[in-house]
Amino acid sequence: MTVEAQRLFEHLDALSRGGGAFAAYRLPMSGEVVVIESPAGAECLGSVDEVGVDGGFAAVPFDAVGGGCPLLLIRPGTVSRYAAGEVAIPARLGEMHLEARPVDGRGGEGYDDYARAFAAFDAALGEGRFSKLVLARRKTFAIDEAFAVPLLFCRAVRRYPEAFVYVFHTPQSGTWFGSTPEILLSGGIDRLSTVALAGTRLRGSDGGDRPWDAKNTMEQGFVADYVARVLRGFGIDDPGVETSTVGAGRVEHRCSRFTFACPEGVRPGQLAAALHPTPAVCGLPKDEALAFILRHEACRRAYYSGFVGPVGRDGRVDLFVNLRCLNAVGAELRLFAGGGIVRGSRLQSEWQETENKMRTMLDLL
Repeated sequence: MTVEAQRLFEHLDALSRGGGAFAAYRLPMSGEVVVIESPAGAECLGSVDEVGVDGGFAAVPFDAVGGGCPLLLIRPGTVSRYAAGEVAIPARLGEMHLEARPVDGRGGEGYDDYARAFAAFDAALGEGRFSKLVLARRKTFAIDEAFAVPLLFCRAVRRYPEAFVYVFHTPQSGTWFGSTPEILLSGGIDRLSTVALAGTRLRGSDGGDRPWDAKNTMEQGFVADYVARVLRGFGIDDPGVETSTVGAGRVEHRCSRFTFACPEGVRPGQLAAALHPTPAVCGLPKDEALAFILRHEACRRAYYSGFVGPVGRDGRVDLFVNLRCLNAVGAELRLFAGGGIVRGSRLQSEWQETENKMRTMLDLL
């Protein structure tokens, strides 16, 4: 264990126990962990397009208009930086198994609750009301260790170098931790990127070279078409596009990366507002799908499938869709996962997909 690792763990542990507003993050493939403390607390934004007007760490919920969760900006009071390559686990905790016990019988979290929601989603797709819907669920675990979230953060930094790893806490939101592969918007004014990431399968040993099946290819195609339409609405007609397979813990996804310059007079927050929520986490048509999801899902998503990340006043943004995440509430960890439902989707395989996605968090225990 390095001195740097010990300092980071102790810093996050103290912040977690203190109850004030803070955020810590490691960008994908970055060599640095950044910790932001905000003695003044988090600011509530009025709308998504305000993201990036001022610098800090942004946290936007899935339902950014009427969901009851505030749009947050954690302004940096004190900023600390740690070498990510030096982050290890304190020796006394390195091999510790954190016992997370499933909390059974929690309303809205069981298989029957999911099956009822799936039936409503499947019927709406069959009627032709939607081309795609995303169905999410939550699963609660009880855990005794007060240092669980700082430990999970340090483990994720080490285990998932290709992901955006973060933890944040505010009195308004509580504590959220995640490791997500999906960019909503990243870069500066001269060069921005967004992705169409959808389709899920267990990660293989072939580096993602095997072909994708028709269901996952169609699902990801809906998202790619949507992103292209949004960009055209801002006059971005010819972005660079590269499609590949990207890993995320035990699973992998089909991903198209769009790269472009931000048009003159357009702020990154306006692009984020137009993109969010993408069909990768919501559905098509977007507004109708959002309303349908809020009406039929068994659990409220809150910040799951919203977006999080650092923003700068210079136009730099690194915003990531909040996937593979959990909400720590007292002695409970509430894990979230979802999957795209299209015509022909099957209940059991979709349920298993959410189980596989939750392993990204559970493997850290």
